[in-house]
Amino acid sequence: MQELGRVRLPSCKRRELLWCIEVASYRRVPQKIAAEAVGPEVTEGSGGETASGRVLAAMAARIATGEYAVGARLGVERALAAEFGVPRSAVRVALGRLEEDGVVRRVRGRNGGAYVSDRRVERDLTSIVGLPHLLKAQGMIAGTRVIRAAITEAAGLVAGSLHLAPGELVFQILRIRLANGAPISLESAHFPVERFPGLLEQPLGGSLYDVLAESYQVKAFEATERIGVHLADPDEALILEVEPGSPLFDVCRVTVDPEGQAFEYSIDLFRSDRTLIYVRSFGRGG
Repeated sequence: MQELGRVRLPSCKRRELLWCIEVASYRRVPQKIAAEAVGPEVTEGSGGETASGRVLAAMAARIATGEYAVGARLGVERALAAEFGVPRSAVRVALGRLEEDGVVRRVRGRNGGAYVSDRRVERDLTSIVGLPHLLKAQGMIAGTRVIRAAITEAAGLVAGSLHLAPGELVFQILRIRLANGAPISLESAHFPVERFPGLLEQPLGGSLYDVLAESYQVKAFEATERIGVHLADPDEALILEVEPGSPLFDVCRVTVDPEGQAFEYSIDLFRSDRTLIYVRSFGRGG
């Protein structure tokens, strides 16, 4: 089988655990920012309002109401400073806060400026759901590019997680996942060849969980996921359309069936600027 691509992916080791719990929806983020807008660098009026805070509140309100649509260009710092009648430093602080919260993205260069970011995908870790179903539930269009589908020998964490002897054969399926046409994650999934004969002949562009359930009667019962932060290497950056060194959410997953037998070992790299990790916790009461 021809190898369609080779991308070096990190192991689950050497990672610092990061849990990012985001309760607010995307449309609530600008409203929250508008309510909390503060800045120490320029003060106006007797009430102590800062110039950056005023700009931040105004732009966040426009985004929240849809006056600034997704993808809309807000303008360069000089034009925004003239519009709001504030120093460029105040606009720079306001845009920095909006960029930090994922509400806008800034593009450098001759045709640069600030643009309203696309909506972030909420990755819910409290249930096992294929990404296409997750995106559809959030009103987004899912897409997939398969860049490698091959048979390889299990080793290291792959063999250990799937309870295979080193050298036993596994399928490796490497895919780019898209949300509204833009790359959101790079997935590397491994499955035992003996348990899923002919898997590579199945449609690989949708949910693999659906394929396993329908063609092999294997259903995902429980998944253990470790979440860390990984800095994109040049290959990963090129595929995900980010700058090298950009932080990525690194999700390492082992999935088992109702009998407790592991059948999937995956590493997913999610763009942190387009993804929110959602976790729901329960107390014991009392």
